[in-house]
Amino acid sequence: MLDILSGTSASSWMLKDRGPRMIMDNPEAFTTVDIFVKDLGIVLEAGRETKAALPFAALAHQLFLSVSGRGDGQVDDSQVIRAYRAFNGE
Repeated sequence: MLDILSGTSASSWMLKDRGPRMIMDNPEAFTTVDIFVKDLGIVLEAGRETKAALPFAALAHQLFLSVSGRGDGQVDDSQVIRAYRAFNGE
């Protein structure tokens, strides 16, 4: 799937950077899930202060929180995919 998406308009720098690590079980952590939890929390607070709706940031925050809450806060941020795997009973 990664090879297919990488050759389409869905491709991006993030997909090319994080995609290969997403399919690894325990990649080296370049930036952690907990850093994204913190940073997205800051973004959401700024949104609240300015009354800006940030539904996709809120959803992303919840996904990163779910992975962190399962004890995986120090793994590579690409491992947010673990939230989707948990939804599917993996």
